[in-house]
Amino acid sequence: MKILFALSGFYPKHKAGTETYVYHLSKELIKLGYEVSVIVPAVGEKQEVYNYEGIKVYGYFVPQKISTKELNGLEKASGLEEFKELLKQIKPDGFHLHSLSRSLHAEHLKIVKQFGITTFYTAHLGGNFCLRNDLMHFGKEQCNGEVKKHKCLSCFIHNKKNIGITVSKLFANIINTFITKSFLVNYFPAFRIIDYKLEQLELLKKYTNRYISIAGWLKQIYSINQLNNATLIKQAINSDFVELTLNEKKYADKVRLIFVGRMHPLKNIEIVLEAIRELKSYFNFTLVTIPFKDEMDYYSHIKEGYKSLNYNAWFENLSSKDVAKKLAQSDILILPSRFEAAPLVILEAFAKKYL
Repeated sequence: MKILFALSGFYPKHKAGTETYVYHLSKELIKLGYEVSVIVPAVGEKQEVYNYEGIKVYGYFVPQKISTKELNGLEKASGLEEFKELLKQIKPDGFHLHSLSRSLHAEHLKIVKQFGITTFYTAHLGGNFCLRNDLMHFGKEQCNGEVKKHKCLSCFIHNKKNIGITVSKLFANIINTFITKSFLVNYFPAFRIIDYKLEQLELLKKYTNRYISIAGWLKQIYSINQLNNATLIKQAINSDFVELTLNEKKYADKVRLIFVGRMHPLKNIEIVLEAIRELKSYFNFTLVTIPFKDEMDYYSHIKEGYKSLNYNAWFENLSSKDVAKKLAQSDILILPSRFEAAPLVILEAFAKKYL
């Protein structure tokens, strides 16, 4: 049986949580006799095919920049024809979508279903449902995750424009009443951002055979948005990782902190740097990250702040074995994120039984 995973990027260029999840799942399925491949949008690059540790990876071309109309569903998605041709070539029995991004989303799932292929969908980010990404309604209270036109647009406006809640609700009402339902939306395509999110959810409902939830709270959000055929399969880590290293407890004079993850504003790393600046004499701080092209501004900001503390334990693009070693040499894992779905690094730390 052929399984095709679809996500925004894959090893070795991209090594964040979703990529790690798909990588380990692929390796386990291969052990069970499945033929596994991965398809990703090759943003600004030519169509490519390569092999990564027995996993065939197909990249279809999409331009570096796309129009605001395409971003909000007013124009056909870039790369759809190449995507179709690769589907014909791969001929999978099952297609598992792990992304709702600018160049890989529910429109692709619709095409797959038209080929008669069984479809699956897994959400890895709160941003698949929430435009703030953190499921905090107006930044003040926990949201239940239900995507509703007026509620979500007013919350989004409040967050982006930093204006009052009442004014945000007024603007959302004007946009929904007079712009998104008229020809004016062609001049202000960005105002369709919630409409497009709702359209994506409708496509998921119509063309997905089974939803996979990696956390209980995500299954609840599936349900409240009428994505009802969901199965809860919690995240796990590769058994090999547990055996990579033993904990190297030294109980040095300073507490050894470590952060492992991407350089994204949601990670809130600046809060850790500010705290350490006041208490630097008590802590050492190791930072392990993966640079992404579209996150370089935040990356540069955090790296500058880290260097200003005169630490020299900044590491990039480490292998799983080397990450395990860094964890083994640390006392406390720091995860200051404003939002996480089901972070693998915590499972890895718990599996090692020392953080």
